[in-house]
Amino acid sequence: MSRLTWAAIAFIGAAAALACAGGGCVYVVDQREAAIVTLFGEVKEVATEPGLHFKNPLAGVTTYRTWIQEYNKEPSNTVTNDKKNILVGFYVKYRITDVLKYAQTVQTKGEAEKRIDDVVYSALKTGVSRSNFDEVVVNRSGIEKSTLESSQLQVGQYGIGLVDFRVKRTDLPPQILDSVYQRMREERRQKAQMDRSEGEKLKQIMVAEADKQQTRIVSEAYLQKQQLMGDGDRESLRILTEAYGRDVEFAMYLRTLDLYRDALKKEDTQLILSTKSELMKHLAGPPK
Repeated sequence: MSRLTWAAIAFIGAAAALACAGGGCVYVVDQREAAIVTLFGEVKEVATEPGLHFKNPLAGVTTYRTWIQEYNKEPSNTVTNDKKNILVGFYVKYRITDVLKYAQTVQTKGEAEKRIDDVVYSALKTGVSRSNFDEVVVNRSGIEKSTLESSQLQVGQYGIGLVDFRVKRTDLPPQILDSVYQRMREERRQKAQMDRSEGEKLKQIMVAEADKQQTRIVSEAYLQKQQLMGDGDRESLRILTEAYGRDVEFAMYLRTLDLYRDALKKEDTQLILSTKSELMKHLAGPPK
């Protein structure tokens, strides 16, 4: 060989040695990652085992995260089986299961999550369309299970595996939400009106019962009063009769005085009596 050839070989060898010395021949794979080694665009190695690996100094290494990651989807519109619109938000936990397939199809996290969104959201809409509104809001475990199973089969072609799927939020669209609130307010207003009507009815019943009790008590008290007054008058009459029976003349005198008293109550009372009237007997004074 010529000196020029030997010089070129020596230069390449020195460059290779220098590259290896600078770490160009080795690379490290973290336990949470996988790596793909390529040389001039051709895949030379897929490293999934953690640790130190060797490579061609001219080869490139691309690492990918293989730990579980999460993708969140903001609430989007879907339609239930009973034709009601509902906004459903969800999250998906996923991981890279086939690094080579992942690199050949989606390559980046953003593109991967875009594919996940398309697949999972489509499966979710299918599940929601087969369920009634109440099932989606209250008992959605069946929808979550069917969505996860259906989506796993489809995202597998991108080297992605779904670990978990959950519906995290359900809302009504704003225009429907307003009408629901309005209906709820109207229902509460009607309920309040009904309660007030029932209260007024109960009040009238209680007032009527109280009035009835009052009338009964007053009537009983009045009857008792009349009975007592009658007993008092009877006793008074008995006493008077007994007293008058002892002295008839004195009794007649008292009766006459009572008659005077009743007739002459007012100061301007005038009486026109005959001198022969019995009333004049005591007014005229004793006989001389």
